[in-house]
Amino acid sequence: MMNNKLRAEAALVALRAFNNHNPNGDDDEVVGDLICDLMHLLDDPDLGFSHLLFREELAKAKRYYGQETA
Repeated sequence: MMNNKLRAEAALVALRAFNNHNPNGDDDEVVGDLICDLMHLLDDPDLGFSHLLFREELAKAKRYYGQETA
């Protein structure tokens, strides 16, 4: 079963993979860059996610986080 520790570890793996693919400094510097690039992903109609709105996905993420930490 996925718990919050495992979720955090999975996010760290994704963050480090992103940084290895597109190096941009220390892990703490890459967090904002990854979020920014996710916004670009949702803006690019050629990549298949442009039907999603970042603000709605962020709201969904906050809702999930609230449920998982309650």
